[in-house]
Amino acid sequence: MTNEFGKFLKEARIQKGINQRRLALLSGIDPGYVNKLESGKMPPPSPKVLKNIASVLGIDELDLYLRAGYITDDLTKKFSEEPEFSMMFYALKVLSKEEQKSILDFVKFKLENWEKADKSKN
Repeated sequence: MTNEFGKFLKEARIQKGINQRRLALLSGIDPGYVNKLESGKMPPPSPKVLKNIASVLGIDELDLYLRAGYITDDLTKKFSEEPEFSMMFYALKVLSKEEQKSILDFVKFKLENWEKADKSKN
């Protein structure tokens, strides 16, 4: 996974026409870290760093999460089979922070109630 991610990152950077130092500067990370990522010496970075890298390189953030191993094949299958599922992720990307928080609070509330109901059955 690490080498595959590094190769993809390098190809995307080269396609964008920027060097490692420029990518690092624009992404808010150390140039040596970019080199280690591309050479497979470091595992993929955190989602926050990936988001910055995706923005700099002009690539799809979710694709980068998938390549970094944060999104599994099962989850991508769900995206393709259930359009509402991918719409939910898209909404979280384009909505304001307040709107995102409302949705996430609702999901947490539903999960807590589901867990309580599940425990009461046992």
